[in-house]
Amino acid sequence: MVEKETAPQIDLPAARGQQLLPAAQEGDPDAIRRLLTLAANHGDDYELYLDVLPSLDAGTAAPLLLEHPEQARTLVEAMTGHVRGDGTGWPHYNESKRAIAWLRGVARQAAEDEQWDLLEEAARGMCTWDEASNEFDQQSATQNWLRHLHGQAARILAGVLRDHPGSARFYYELAGERAVDMAIRNAVNQSL
Repeated sequence: MVEKETAPQIDLPAARGQQLLPAAQEGDPDAIRRLLTLAANHGDDYELYLDVLPSLDAGTAAPLLLEHPEQARTLVEAMTGHVRGDGTGWPHYNESKRAIAWLRGVARQAAEDEQWDLLEEAARGMCTWDEASNEFDQQSATQNWLRHLHGQAARILAGVLRDHPGSARFYYELAGERAVDMAIRNAVNQSL
C-alpha cells in the first residue's frame, strides 16, 4: 500500500505523454503513434499540448501525422484552441513559441506532402497564435518559410494570411521581395 501511494502518478495525460516522449523523440513509431493518439484523445489537456506535444519534432512525427490526416487535423485544432490559455491565465511566451513552431512544422510537412487541407488548418492555427502572441523569433522563422513557398502552397497561405491580417502585417518585408510568390506578396500588402 505504501508503494502504491508513493509511486509517481501517471494518470494525467501530460504525465503519460512525458513517459512516451523520449522514445518518440528517438523516432520509435509505436511511441509516436501512442503519443499522438493520447493527444488526440485529450484535446483539452493544456499541459499535454503546450509542454509535451511540441517537444516532438513535427518532422519526426510527419510520417504518422500525414498517414492519418484526420487525427493530425484534430491535433492542430486542439493546439489552436489553447491560444487563450488554460483558464487561469494567458499562455507564457515560451508556450506560444512552442505552439507556433509546432504548427508551422506540421504546415511545412503538409505542404511537402501536398496535403492541402492539413496545410490550411495548420497555417490557420499558426497565424491565430501569431496574432495573439507576437513572438518575433517565430515570426522570423515563419517569414523565412513563406519566402520559399510557391504554387498551390503559396496560394493556400495567401488565403490564410488574408483571413489573419493581424498576422500578415508582421511579414510586411515580403511585400517588396520580388522572389516571394506573388500571392503571398499580395496578401501581405493587403494587410498594410
